[in-house]
Amino acid sequence: MLAKATACIGMVFCALLILVFVFADWRPDIGRLREGRASVQIRFFLTTLESYKADCGGYPTTAEGLDALRENPGYPGWHGPYLSEDIPADPWGHPYIYRYTGARAESPEIISYGADGKPGGRYFDTDISTWALFVPVQETPSEARVRHVRTLTFIGICAAFVGFLFLSRLSIGHAPEIRTALVLLRIVKQ
Repeated sequence: MLAKATACIGMVFCALLILVFVFADWRPDIGRLREGRASVQIRFFLTTLESYKADCGGYPTTAEGLDALRENPGYPGWHGPYLSEDIPADPWGHPYIYRYTGARAESPEIISYGADGKPGGRYFDTDISTWALFVPVQETPSEARVRHVRTLTFIGICAAFVGFLFLSRLSIGHAPEIRTALVLLRIVKQ
């Protein structure tokens, strides 16, 4: 009787952990989504700049900036506009910074200064640049907490499920060796 009650409690505990796992807020931090969107926009600008370069023979200067993708800066080979809409702001509402000095002739640099709109920073204030597009933004403390809760919930579900299986086998009587071990433990305790 005690084993059945314990098995029932284990099953309820397992069900509660599953509910926590399923219905918990697992959405990524909004800053992480904005960081991804900024990276996608910067890559799109790079692709568009390649079309511009193919038509005009080079990239726009720093002074011409990304506006050269919308309005002809005076080049006869310009076949734009290369963007169907105005240059968007970054996901935090700040303008993208465009630099092309020719020193790194392989490509211009497009920068989003992140959430704070200032150079440098940590977490989502980190700059997102064409020269460091694939450098991941450091995990924030809130993201680390969510990751730990997910991991611990998953471990709890697994432990509750294994415990439930163990107790259900014990209560049905399919595990005489376990019963024998428990009897021996009781004898040793006395």
